[in-house]
Amino acid sequence: MKLLNLNVVFLAYYNEGLSSLVRFIKYYQIYKSGIKHNLIICFKNFCDEKIIVEWKKVINKRIKYKSYFDDYKIDDYDWGSYRRIAKNNKNKIILFLNSHSYPIKNNWLKLIAKHYTKKSLVGCTASYASLSSSFFSYPKYYKMNFFKSLIYGFFNLFRFPIFPNPHIRSNAFLIKGSDFLSLKLPIFFEYKLQTNMSESGWFGMTRQLKKRKFTIILANSKGEGYLEPAWIKSETFSYKNQDNLIISDNRTRIYKSLSLKYKRKEQKFHWGI
Repeated sequence: MKLLNLNVVFLAYYNEGLSSLVRFIKYYQIYKSGIKHNLIICFKNFCDEKIIVEWKKVINKRIKYKSYFDDYKIDDYDWGSYRRIAKNNKNKIILFLNSHSYPIKNNWLKLIAKHYTKKSLVGCTASYASLSSSFFSYPKYYKMNFFKSLIYGFFNLFRFPIFPNPHIRSNAFLIKGSDFLSLKLPIFFEYKLQTNMSESGWFGMTRQLKKRKFTIILANSKGEGYLEPAWIKSETFSYKNQDNLIISDNRTRIYKSLSLKYKRKEQKFHWGI
């Protein structure tokens, strides 16, 4: 395997609480990455660097890392921080992990990075879900009556393609810094909906890169890489028991806790079968 110039970025988001950082450190220690890399912990949405000092005490030399204090004055969600980090690491291959994510398999980074090639995006989970179609098909999912869900569905047709809407989920994805910066994303991330659009909208990350002939790969813990038509077979997200998942996040953990009946509903929501 070619040795890559790898950075792993974990978002220590103040809004998610110290427990998210503690949890990440725990699993980062348990599961070996399998490949050399630099870990960057991005401290986001902290109004006072003194609080960061307190958070760093929890790490207390347990892991080797570099810290990045994102002092941007507006809370522009994960994507805003990712863009600033990418500007500082244009020539690096970066695995972005949000505050809910952590590894759950040995050789996790090696399993992901083995699929990286020039002009590629490697994801750990993916979905066919559409935020516009879902309002038409699953009003109860959003706890809405049918009439209100129709309004939301039509309103979002201008923002999200109808089902199937294949996209790599942004909880954990690998990309070169300069390629991430080349994406035409909102200048300011003021609303949560803008982050959803950047992930799965008409001009979302996956769709932009596909149009530019990037290779879009979904990696699983068996070392296999799946192209779009076979994503569900990876068994990484909302399908069967997700046995081949590499990186856990809040959505995969929720699915794992569901009864078989509700797992099947989630499977239908994300994959249509």
